[in-house]
Amino acid sequence: MKVTDSTGRNYHGKMGNIIYYTRGKQTYARRVSLPKTGKAERANERSEKQRLSSNRFKTLQVLYSLYKANVSPDIWRQAAKEEGKMSSNLFHSRNYRCFDGDGRLIHPESFCFSAGRLLLPPGIQTEAGSDGIFRVSWGKGEEWTTAASSDRLQIGVFVIDAHPHFERVSAIRGTRSEGQGEFQLLPREGAELHLYLYFSREDGQAHSPSHYIGRIEATQN
Repeated sequence: MKVTDSTGRNYHGKMGNIIYYTRGKQTYARRVSLPKTGKAERANERSEKQRLSSNRFKTLQVLYSLYKANVSPDIWRQAAKEEGKMSSNLFHSRNYRCFDGDGRLIHPESFCFSAGRLLLPPGIQTEAGSDGIFRVSWGKGEEWTTAASSDRLQIGVFVIDAHPHFERVSAIRGTRSEGQGEFQLLPREGAELHLYLYFSREDGQAHSPSHYIGRIEATQN
């Protein structure tokens, strides 16, 4: 934009977001972009997203260590080997979106308690008795290389309390060929229990993905 002045003076320099400069005998003005006022806000937003992502990552690191110690050091290692990955990375990638930025479980139904190449049987149904005994049934299906009649029913528990951790129910009855099984698990004071069903090969060298059974609410004091 050309700028004229009745005194004949040439403007030069900057005022606000306008720069004045001279070419030949003519003075011009052009607008420049001021630093965006939202830059700091965007930086803070990025920092907050990074913090939340870091929280989820740390939560999964801790949970995977607890899983190996309390459930099995082999389930995710075997599944990761079949996929050419590291076990911790596979556990993280499968379960990352199940937690919020504060590390709280928000999608228990999508959480993968186990992983592997064994097939889950069709038609899984669970009935909870008032005595704390759960009765499970499923379709028998066929016997393939990825499913054997001797595959054993397994039940995993994700315990949500002051210190979330994993457990594996020990007193379980049921093999794949039987088409049914049962286990006992009672509510626990101050803890929310999320139950997962899966199958393991008789020699413990292969496992199935998990099936979410449901939640047992915490008992009150």
